[in-house]
Amino acid sequence: TTTKIKFQSKYNNNLVKYNIKYKEDDDEKKENWNEINLDNNANEHILTNLNKNTKYEIYGRFQLLENLIWSRYSSSTSFTTKNELCYIVNENETKILESDILHKFDKIII
Repeated sequence: TTTKIKFQSKYNNNLVKYNIKYKEDDDEKKENWNEINLDNNANEHILTNLNKNTKYEIYGRFQLLENLIWSRYSSSTSFTTKNELCYIVNENETKILESDILHKFDKIII
């Protein structure tokens, strides 16, 4: 499944670069975090290849492009992915059995 992450900070998007750090929340032994640097001017990202019905822990931070200094990571936030969409098609109707393929995680406030 996928999840959309959106950042918000006091700085304009053209002045900062965002970073996401995440892992499965129940995997306490896992020390390898997944880390993604967003492109300049981007304040959202879609995480892909997530396990469905799984809780994740996520942090965010930003880098000021003027001096390349990173902020501290945000407070830990968690989200749980949902089931993928499943369609059954017959001659008369199409039904969605499970949803959502995209869990929208609204904002990481830094």
